[in-house]
Amino acid sequence: MNRRADRVKLLYWDRDGVCIWFKRLEAGTFRFPASQEGQTSITISAAESAMLLDGVHLASVRRRKR
Repeated sequence: MNRRADRVKLLYWDRDGVCIWFKRLEAGTFRFPASQEGQTSITISAAESAMLLDGVHLASVRRRKR
């Protein structure tokens, strides 16, 4: 995620290789779940990743606007 939190790159393993996704929100910001100290990655479900890519904050389940 970039500093403005409106762009994100996701890296995931597909069955036959690594895939990279890039998304930029036209309005609003991304908000990812907090990671524990020292943790460099988080694991989320397919449903959670779909909501995050739509700009939905998982804790409040609503879209954040700037």
